[in-house]
Amino acid sequence: MKDYKLPVMNHIDLKVTYACNYQCEYCYQRRADGSRRNDFLSEENAKAFVAFCRRMKDCFHITLAGGEPFCYPWLQYLGEELTALGNYVNIITNFSADFERIRTFIEGCHERLEWFSISVHLSQWASMDAFYEKLRKLTDYKEAFQKKFHIVLTCVVTRDNFRGGVLELDRVIAEQFPEIELQFQRVKYQGRYEIYDEETEAFLSSRGLHMTVRKEEANCIGFYGKECWAGVKFFYVESDGEIMRCYTKQKNNALFRLGNLNDPDGIYIPSKPYPCLSETGQCVCHPHFVTSGFITDTEASQEEIRANLERGLIRDVEGGGAFEKQA
Repeated sequence: MKDYKLPVMNHIDLKVTYACNYQCEYCYQRRADGSRRNDFLSEENAKAFVAFCRRMKDCFHITLAGGEPFCYPWLQYLGEELTALGNYVNIITNFSADFERIRTFIEGCHERLEWFSISVHLSQWASMDAFYEKLRKLTDYKEAFQKKFHIVLTCVVTRDNFRGGVLELDRVIAEQFPEIELQFQRVKYQGRYEIYDEETEAFLSSRGLHMTVRKEEANCIGFYGKECWAGVKFFYVESDGEIMRCYTKQKNNALFRLGNLNDPDGIYIPSKPYPCLSETGQCVCHPHFVTSGFITDTEASQEEIRANLERGLIRDVEGGGAFEKQA
């Protein structure tokens, strides 16, 4: 038996909806024809997801993402039920929801909300003063009631918003909200991350977003054949109920798509790491996977890789409700 180190945490990314009340110019969550997606996790699958987490028994750190999660009608249910099971919850929001609804969600998470992540879409705020006022309301509430969750802001930098919006946002947050982390992201055009002018690149470089480590370059570091805990300690769950091993498409679809919430008994949950069999030889989100310990230092043998490429799905039920399917 190989001696594997466990990841630092168990994690699930749950796409609750693609619906969003914003019209961001750089939004990439669209269909091939450019139309907006409005898919959402059904009420039945929301309940099935809670049952899935109950069956797993281990504590997971679950990110509720969209679209805009506060457009999702069963968000409160998920926050309350998942944290009642002992899981931690994170949320990524555009911060447009009514503050009372935000407060109600936070209160329903049984003090197990970890991260309240705000995507600051500068073009969607008629007045940034209104944004700062609402942010102050959130920080005052957090302090008054001694809430432990972290607030982080993320802003997409475009060619047009840098000199005005981005620099001003950076200044105001540093001066008025020094306790809040502010991150920046490169905008994506036609599947490629933007290269900016010299001034913007210098600013991004000072924030760790060096031109030479943009995501598409970083992805060229191959992990093909390295054994990974994805599918055991990490899952990505789509709005249609599909449970995937990770974001990176695998050559053997049977070891990538683990099942659907519509059929709980058909969900495949391995009990040990399996080699990354990515179609491109690249791990889409490897920096997070490396730092969190999902990707192990163990290289699978060619025999193991070949066996997993050909592997079938015969179920072998194990303890704890999770099960391993053997060829």
